[in-house]
Formats: sequence, C-alpha cells, structure tokens
Amino acid sequence: MPLVDLPPSPLVVAWAGTDPGPLVRSFARIAATVYGGRTPHR
Repeated sequence: MPLVDLPPSPLVVAWAGTDPGPLVRSFARIAATVYGGRTPHR
C-alpha cells in the first residue's frame, strides 16, 4: 500500500495482529526506530 510523502521501502514486517507477543512488539519498536530514520541507498 503506498503511503503519502514516503518513498517505497523494501522492508516488510508482518505478524498476526490479534495476538502480538511482547517479542514481536519489541522487534517492531526497534525496527521502526532503527530503520525509520534511514534513507534507502540507491
């Protein structure tokens, strides 16, 4: 799904939304923090 004002990203993170465990939430938070601030290399 395209997002407004954001370039396409090769990163995809998916999990069952009904019961995300603490490790999944922790991974998602870390990935968003680390990857979210980077611009993709072209």
